[in-house]
Amino acid sequence: MDRPSSVVRTLIPLALLLALIAGACGGSDEDRIISNYFRAARMGDNTTLGNIAVVSFNAQQDGVVRDFTITNVQEERRALRVKEMLAASDAAQAAQDTFSDEMKAYQDENIEAIDRVLQAERAGGDVARGDQEVAEAWRNWRDQMAEHSKKVADARTALSDERGIAEVSLMNPQNQVDVSQYDGELVTKNVSIDAQVDTPDGQSIEKAMVVQMQRAELMDGENTITGRWIITSIEDA
Repeated sequence: MDRPSSVVRTLIPLALLLALIAGACGGSDEDRIISNYFRAARMGDNTTLGNIAVVSFNAQQDGVVRDFTITNVQEERRALRVKEMLAASDAAQAAQDTFSDEMKAYQDENIEAIDRVLQAERAGGDVARGDQEVAEAWRNWRDQMAEHSKKVADARTALSDERGIAEVSLMNPQNQVDVSQYDGELVTKNVSIDAQVDTPDGQSIEKAMVVQMQRAELMDGENTITGRWIITSIEDA
């Protein structure tokens, strides 16, 4: 099952229609959502898939799920850490900016020696004795800048991962929600199913799978802003 590189999508009216249909039908939330997902996958309905999932189920690679039975549902909750990770990302960027200014000041004060050091490096030759202290210092500056850059990249990745599902779950063009402004929880359901799968090579087999569903629940004073369930992974059990 392939996971797109970006999980941020635009909610379209079809998703609202599906929600109304689901509300009018019997069965559990898990059963309705997973049924809609596999039905859309069979039909190649990428529009519907894009509104209820961030993971694809490709018929040519994964087969076609004709039917399934839910065998177990496990629910977990954890605090959303978007505020915390946004602060960490901003702090990492600020530290890098400060270090960059200090590095630039050192470079400006030693520009001629640094140029000679860089020329020697490019030529594969030895650094002149008088430039060795600058060469060592400049290597340290560059190593530290690389560390700062990695911290910024890691912090941004962590922030993107943390807020991604929450933003998809809460996406609504009529009521945009900035998840970084709220405390809340990310609710995860791991739904175990026994699925009847038509494999790409023409066989019909029963396969145990675990479908992960997630949604965000944000606190707005005494009110809760509840997102919709999103299928975030499908794995063989």
